[in-house]
Amino acid sequence: MAKINKKLIFIQFNEINFKLLTKYTEKYNFVNLKKILKLNSINTNSEKKYELLEPWIQWLTIYTGKSADDHKIFRLGDVKNLKNTKLIFDKIEEIGLNVGCIAPMNAINNLKNPSYFISDPWTKTNNDNSYWSSKISKLISKLVNNNSSGKISLKDIFSLILIIIRFTRISKYLFLFSLIIKSKNKKWYRALLLDFILHEVHLNYLKLKKPDLSTIFFNAGAHIQHHYLFFSEFNNSKLKDSLQWYLSKNSDPLFDSMKFYDNIFKDYFELNDFDILIATGLSQTTLDELIFYYRLKDHNKFINNLNIRYLNIQPRMSRDFLINFTNETDAKLAEKIFKESYEISTNLKIFEEVDNRGKSLFITLTYHREIKKNMKIKINNQIVDFFSEVNFVAIKNGLHNGNGYLYHQDNFQINSQKSEINIKEIFNLIENYFGDKVNDN
Repeated sequence: MAKINKKLIFIQFNEINFKLLTKYTEKYNFVNLKKILKLNSINTNSEKKYELLEPWIQWLTIYTGKSADDHKIFRLGDVKNLKNTKLIFDKIEEIGLNVGCIAPMNAINNLKNPSYFISDPWTKTNNDNSYWSSKISKLISKLVNNNSSGKISLKDIFSLILIIIRFTRISKYLFLFSLIIKSKNKKWYRALLLDFILHEVHLNYLKLKKPDLSTIFFNAGAHIQHHYLFFSEFNNSKLKDSLQWYLSKNSDPLFDSMKFYDNIFKDYFELNDFDILIATGLSQTTLDELIFYYRLKDHNKFINNLNIRYLNIQPRMSRDFLINFTNETDAKLAEKIFKESYEISTNLKIFEEVDNRGKSLFITLTYHREIKKNMKIKINNQIVDFFSEVNFVAIKNGLHNGNGYLYHQDNFQINSQKSEINIKEIFNLIENYFGDKVNDN
């Protein structure tokens, strides 16, 4: 059996802008975020092409140690097509160690015997064999993919209550109750609530299973930056002055998220048997224009009305969805229909990104202006009232930036002469962390 001296928690703190985190921490004395800033740190860099600066591409680069051109996975949920490449989780398990994963973005579960594995909300892969992991995965996927509509069924509410009772520490009930109350009027608290639930599940599994490597993916901060970065008190963007209908300029969701994570990280710093590695993958900077994001309300209903023959539809993050077909001919016909759709008064394309993979289409609703009542589009020779077909998701506030951040404790071999590393090197850092500690009995 392999044995290590200390276990590792790999926290995927997706896209967090640490320059802003530092400003909030200094002003409001967030004790536990301050502990992160006192760790060893190094900046990270990523792909040079902007179209490759997507989190599902970059996290897979971290998991595989390969650049986007090498792993060739460019869409969320496509990791099942990964060929002849092992993820860092598989590599660690191969040397006889135990691995647990909570919602790692765009990761497939190839572990033979995971301590636990809960898939992300967008990727079709097996969870571990436990009842609770399956239940949590299904619920989180529903809540994330239905977030723009704000609808939740009674069945899902019941599942949520069961999961809360099973995993939430009694000492955290008051904190949880405050998140639930605030989420009724402040939409960004819904994302924080999901991160809280995953965190409580993670802590429970972590203490019960004690894996050698455990990872958790926190996405609420990235979500809030994308939607509300204009409204940070440290952001001088004048665009928020024209967005009072969107959010009061007296609100600061980024402050709320920093306060939330200060509470969350307290738990990890109290786990003395674990080292901590924190990576952001990418980061975000502020946009200088208004871009509107919309999502189809009912993908099946919309496409059925277009008389398109298809097998099934898989909604993905935000504006994206995947349509599967029984044959390439049907896919080609549908591709033409979506690519030729346009808004009647301006001739602007509606679905400008249509990626044909043979028997499937990966489609993005790219129309970026405000969709008002009675707006009409032409698609497949039909005139459609598009306003009634979509849900408003957000005004895009944050722009992906290839620069990221890595914070770590002492047990990592990083060349002190380097000012930054490429994110694919994180794969080697994790592998070497365990490689140096493995002793064959």
